[in-house]
Parts: sequence; C-alpha cells; structure tokens
Amino acid sequence: MVPLFLQLALILLCSVFAFIVLMRKHRKYWPNRGIPSPTPQLISGNFGSLYGNYPSMFQLRDWTRQHGKVYGVQYGWRNALVISDPAMVHELLVIKFEYFHARNLSPIWGNLDTNKWVSMFLARGGRWKRLRTIANPAFSVANLKKCMFLIDDSVKNAINFLEKARNKCQSFNIHRHFVEMSFDVIARVAFGQRESRQFDTEMAQLAIESMQKYMNSPFDYVGFVFPWFGIHFLEPFINWSGMLRKDPLIILRKQLMDELMARKKLKESGEQQQQQPRAQVDFIDLFLETEQNEQQQQQTEQCQNEGEAKLSKTALQLGIVQRHLMDISLFDRLQLGFKLALLSPPSMRGHCLRHHQQKNKKRDKASQMGLLLTMSDGQNNKNGYQPQKK
Repeated sequence: MVPLFLQLALILLCSVFAFIVLMRKHRKYWPNRGIPSPTPQLISGNFGSLYGNYPSMFQLRDWTRQHGKVYGVQYGWRNALVISDPAMVHELLVIKFEYFHARNLSPIWGNLDTNKWVSMFLARGGRWKRLRTIANPAFSVANLKKCMFLIDDSVKNAINFLEKARNKCQSFNIHRHFVEMSFDVIARVAFGQRESRQFDTEMAQLAIESMQKYMNSPFDYVGFVFPWFGIHFLEPFINWSGMLRKDPLIILRKQLMDELMARKKLKESGEQQQQQPRAQVDFIDLFLETEQNEQQQQQTEQCQNEGEAKLSKTALQLGIVQRHLMDISLFDRLQLGFKLALLSPPSMRGHCLRHHQQKNKKRDKASQMGLLLTMSDGQNNKNGYQPQKK
C-alpha cells in the first residue's frame, strides 16, 4: 500500500503539472488565433507590465507602436483585445454599443449588477440606464445655473492664487493650481463643502491618490491573477478595512455620506434655509429635491392604488434606495470631474506654453499689441473719434 504522504505528494505534483500545462495553453490564446500580442508572463500575463509606476496608457501606446492597431493582451486570466483603429472603435462603441457597453474593471469589483457601490461610470446595461435617468434632472440648464455662484467664486479664488504666485517672480507649477481649482469646484458642488479651500485641504491629494491607484493597487494585481479569490475575499476585505488602511477612495466616500446625511437632516428639520443662503445651491440640494419629489409622487400613487398600511413601508424603502443612489451619483462627479481635471485644457495649454518658448514669446508680443490697440481705441473714442463704417 502506498504511504499517505506519497499519495499527497503525487496529487500535488499532478496538480502543479496540470496547472502549468493549462497556463501555457492559456498564454498562447492570441498567437493561436493569429493575433499579435506582447509576450505574457506565466502567472500574471501582461498585467505585470501595466502595473507599477509607469502609466498603463503609456505602456499600451508603446505596444501599439510595436504590434499595430489591433493586438491582444492578457490581464491575468482575462483576455482583452486592444483596438486603436478609429473606424473599428466607432463600430464597436457606437454602432454595436448594445454588445460592448461595459468597462474593463478589476475582478475585485465583483458583480457589477449587484455591487451597491458601482457608479454610473462603472455600471452596465439596465443599471447604467437607471442611474443615468436618475441623475439627468440634476443636469438641466436651470439647475446648472443655480451652481454658477459656487463655480464663479472658486475661479476668482484661483485667479487670486495665480496672482500671488506671479508676484513672487519665480516659476511655479501651474498644473497644481488647475488641479486645486478643479477639485475645489467638485468639492463645493458635489461634496457639500461650504467655502473655497484651495491649497488648504488634503481632499485634492486624496483624489489624486485615488486616481493613481485605480486598477493599479496590489488588490487589483491579486484579483486579476486569481479572479475567484478577488471576487469572494478581496472585495469584502477592501470595504471592511478601507478606513484602517486609510484608503483615499473610502475616506472620500465616507465624507460624502456624512455630509449627505447631515444635509438631509437639516432639510427635514427646516434649518437649512437659515444656515445656507439660497444662492449657494449644490448638487446635494438638487438631488434631495429630486428625492423629495419622487417620494411624494410615489406616495400619491400608493394612496390611490393601495391602503395606508403599506404606505409607510414603501416610502421608507424608497428613501433608502434614493439615498444610496444619491451617494453613487454624487460620487460620480468626483470620478469623472477629477479625471477631466488632470488633463484639462488649461493644464495642457500651460504645458504647451512652457515647452514652446518661441510661441510663448509671440503670444506675449501679440497680447501687448492687442493691449496697445485697445488703449489706442479707448483714447480715440474719448477724443470724439468714431471709426468709419465700411
């Protein structure tokens, strides 16, 4: 009879051999189909090259130059086709949108249809349509005009900081000013921040760190290599230990939820009108108004169709669902807004002016000539001169 330890050793050896054979077969997925692909590693595939300090977009750009506009990569066990041909991209994302409507997310997000923290920019299918329908009323022209006071005040403060930096007669990083201004607008419009706090808060740095860790954390690496482990163990562990690990995304999410609940209590008690001027309207106010209107409509329909017995339970359930959807919709403002802020047109313009000194001098000369012409026109008009009409 074969000893027990030999049986265990034989089982372990066969398992390792089968795993290696399966991995080698999986790593030849794209070459077997005649599609070019960068050489994958045995365990992590190509995700090891996309993970780290070197931005993944730059790595994909390098691979595009090497392998062409269409090639395959492997995120651990997940096969992905990278396409940079404009005609094919248009066909996939526009013409056949109903087939390709989801994002390439880390397995630690779990099921996108049941995870309660999946936002509109991460959702797919029917859930994405529902979240977008709920968020649409807050983005009407009338509601956006209500937020202009906060945006205008943040822009004026940003100009003051730029003036202070210019008066020092030293070079400075203008991109940092644009980032602070952009996040200040996001914090005041979507996070309930009361006043402008540019260069006076850590929230902007937390937002930068959260964007840097997107698809680039050790949990993402383990999740791609071992998807089942990432879905069933890493996802609950990340949510449970977020505050202990000082995860920037969890910290920002908690601040948003605290402000939302505090604002909701103020609205219910009728004290918000006294503490916050009506001119300073943000998205929290707009979503609370939408929630109140939908609750009233739902209550009216329930009163017409059913008795009063089920009314309170229905209203409570609706309030819980709407409150959570508000959390997600407001947090979307951070994810999308700050991604755009990092590559905003003013930032790119400042970068181009910094690295093209000759064009910068021409711009200064043109600005000076325009200023002189403006002053000359003003002096002529003061003397009673009127330009001749053609």
